[in-house]
Amino acid sequence: MIQICENALPEFLLKECRELEIPWYLISTDYYAKDKNPYSNAWVHLAIDKEQSVSPLGLGMKTLALTALEKTGQNIDKILRIRLGLHTIAPKTFVGGPHVDQEIEHQTALIYLDDSDGNTTVYDQQYDPTSGQSLYDYYQTVLKGKLTTNTEITPYANKMIWFNGLHYHSSSNPTKSRIRRTININYTIK
Repeated sequence: MIQICENALPEFLLKECRELEIPWYLISTDYYAKDKNPYSNAWVHLAIDKEQSVSPLGLGMKTLALTALEKTGQNIDKILRIRLGLHTIAPKTFVGGPHVDQEIEHQTALIYLDDSDGNTTVYDQQYDPTSGQSLYDYYQTVLKGKLTTNTEITPYANKMIWFNGLHYHSSSNPTKSRIRRTININYTIK
C-alpha cells in the first residue's frame, strides 16, 4: 500500500528546496473538531492547485515533483495540487485530523525535506468518491469517525512516500525537531 523511495531528489535540488524563502500561511490541521487544539496549527504554501500554478514557486515545484515521481515507475497523467507544509515544534504530539486531499481518484506523494519526528499516519479506511458525500460527511456518517492505523512513517530528509490518495491520512507536529517540512503532491496516473 505505502511505497517508499529514499533519495527522491538529487542532492542539489533538496538543498535548493531547503533554502527557499517561502511565504507561509497558517491553517488548522484539526479539520473536524469544533474546539481547536492549540497545537493543531501548520503553515502551508500552495504552489499548484487544480493543475494550475498559483504561486511563483509553481513551475519549479512541478518540475521537482515530476523529477521525484519519475523514480516511482508510475505513468503520471496530471499534477492536481502541490502544497508545501511546515509544522513547528510543540511541547506534545498532536496528530492532525484524518483527511483526504481530493474528492476524486488520485495518488498522494509526500517528500520530506528534513529529518524530523512528527510522523505521517496512513489509515486503512478510504473515502469513496462515488458515495455522493463530501469528505467530511463520509468521515462522520459512513466511517463514524473511527479509523485504524495502517502505517506510520517517520520523516527523513529526501524520503518520498506515495499511496492511493483516497486513504485517510494525518500529519503530526514534531516535539524534538525544530521543524517538519514536506512537499505534498496530489496527482493522477494513466
